Amino acid sequence: SRFRKISAHEHFKAGGDMDMYFRVAEELGIEQAVFVPTGGGQDNKGYQRHMEELLAVQKRFPGRVIAFATVDEADPNAPVVFRQAVEAGARGLKLIGGHPNFYDTPLDNPQMREVYRLAEEKGLPLLIHASLAKFPSQKEELERILRDFPALVVVAAHYAKTAPRLENAQALLDRYPNLFLDLSMGGGLPRYLKEITMEPRKFRDFIIRNQDRLLWGTDIILTRKTEEPFLRRRMQVDMNLFERPWYLEERASSEPLPGLRLPPAVLEKIYYSNPKRILKIK
Repeated sequence: SRFRKISAHEHFKAGGDMDMYFRVAEELGIEQAVFVPTGGGQDNKGYQRHMEELLAVQKRFPGRVIAFATVDEADPNAPVVFRQAVEAGARGLKLIGGHPNFYDTPLDNPQMREVYRLAEEKGLPLLIHASLAKFPSQKEELERILRDFPALVVVAAHYAKTAPRLENAQALLDRYPNLFLDLSMGGGLPRYLKEITMEPRKFRDFIIRNQDRLLWGTDIILTRKTEEPFLRRRMQVDMNLFERPWYLEERASSEPLPGLRLPPAVLEKIYYSNPKRILKIK
C-alpha cells in the first residue's frame, strides 16, 4: 500500500509494546495512531491504570501516539476523571459503554452529558461504540447526543454497528452533520469479512458516497501478549480489502475474496486526510 495512513481506532492495555506496533505500522505506511485505554467488562475495570500508562506512552512517542481518554459511563465521577485526563494530555474521548459487554447505563445519562459538554467546550472529538442493531434504544440515546451537542464531533465506531443494514447508518449521516463513522471491524474477523463478502457493492457504494465522513482503523487491542505476526497480518487484511479487487485471507478461506478496490482519492481520504481533519490531528 503506497498511501500514508492514520489509524483512527486502536486499543491499549498496560504493557503493550508500542515499539513493536510502530515497527510494523511504519512498514505499511501508518504514521500515527489513535489509542484508547481499555479495561474489562462490565464497568471498564482497570481502565484508569491503562489510561495512565497510555498518557505516559504518548509522551514517549510524540506526534505518533494520539491518546484518547475513556471513562466508566456508569461512574458518577466520570466528568472529573475525564477533565483530569484532558489536563494530562488526552486528545479526545473514546467510549465503549455501548458494547454488549459494557452496556449498563444509557449513553446520555446525566454524568455523561456533563462529559460531552466538556468535550464540546474543549473541541475534543468523541469516538463512541453504539450497538444500534442489537440495542435499538441506543439509537435514541445517540441521536440525543448528536442533537444536544451540535458542535461535538461524534465518530460512531464500526459503521455504528448497523452493518449489513447500512441504510440505517446512511439515515443518521444524512440527518446529523456532526456525525462521522469509522470503518474498523468491531468483532471477529470472520464475521466482518463475511458481511462484506456477501455484499461488496453495497459497502463500496456506501464508502464512496460518504467518503468525506469516514475514517479507518484496525481496532487492534495492543497488550503485553500481542505478537508481531498478528499485527502485520491484521493490518494487511484491511489494506487488501480496501485496495484490491480480489485477495486471499488465509484463515477465512482458501478461495480469493472480493475486495472493494476503492478509488485512490477515496483511499487517501479514509486513510489520512479525513482523520487528520476530523480528529484535528497535527
